[in-house]
Amino acid sequence: MNNNQTFKLIYVCSGNVFRSVFAEGYTKKLLAERGINNINVFSCGIVADKSFKMPESIKKLYELYQIKQKDIHTHIPTKISEEILADANLILVMDMLQIEFIDKFFPQYRYKTFLLKEYAGFFSQPEIFDPIGQPEAVYLSTAEEIKICVEIVVEKIIYDVLRKEIKNEPS
Repeated sequence: MNNNQTFKLIYVCSGNVFRSVFAEGYTKKLLAERGINNINVFSCGIVADKSFKMPESIKKLYELYQIKQKDIHTHIPTKISEEILADANLILVMDMLQIEFIDKFFPQYRYKTFLLKEYAGFFSQPEIFDPIGQPEAVYLSTAEEIKICVEIVVEKIIYDVLRKEIKNEPS
């Protein structure tokens, strides 16, 4: 892919310690495997705070899926902001809490904000709920749900970005 244009994808959850962090890391892994370097991926949370601790499950999942494109050990939960959203091409959220938050505080970005599951084409039960405080099996199930959606989303984005590049190439 050419590097003239960069696509910016933002994942949003509540605390930026599990769902959006897993989606970000797994997306970066898939893009690296495909040699795609003009899609930037970030994550943030609507109530994120630097003091929030990462659940051990996220570290295990990064190992399990061999995600090396994001260092989970140095991740600092990041709160959603105008600066983060300003130049995003696509904002994918996990549940309706994030949709409502963006509607209220960043309505100018609502048009490019979607539930991750809906964007991936799953319309029944379109929310990915927060597993915080649940048994480890719930974290794994949540990660699997995110993984399936991210695989579909990455293919859609690559297709869209490639299609735009082909249209913009001189004849």
